[in-house]
Amino acid sequence: MTRALKARFWELCHQVMEPVVELARTHTTPSIERSVLLRMGIDSVTTHAVVENVLNAGLLGKGAGHVVLRLSQRDGLDIRRLPPPSPTIRLCWPGSSRSDSD
Repeated sequence: MTRALKARFWELCHQVMEPVVELARTHTTPSIERSVLLRMGIDSVTTHAVVENVLNAGLLGKGAGHVVLRLSQRDGLDIRRLPPPSPTIRLCWPGSSRSDSD
C-alpha cells in the first residue's frame, strides 16, 4: 500500500467515525454510565447508587466515571478503596447551579 493510499484510508476512516464519536460524546444513559463504573472496578451495587446520585445532581452528561474521578482527585481518595455511597450524599459539580442547599 502506498503512503498516499494509506493516508487517504485513514482520512476516510476519521470522516466516517466523526459523527459516531460526537454522538458518543453527547449522549449517555444510566446503563452506559454503570458500565463505565464497572470497568473502573466499582462493584455493581455501588454503581447503581453512584449513577443515581450523579443523575439526581444533574451531572450525568459529565459522565459518572468522570464525576467519580474528579471527586476522588479533589478529596485525595483512591477510587478502589471508597466505601459505598450514602443515598443522602449530594454531588455538586464546580460551576453548576445546584448546591447542597437546593
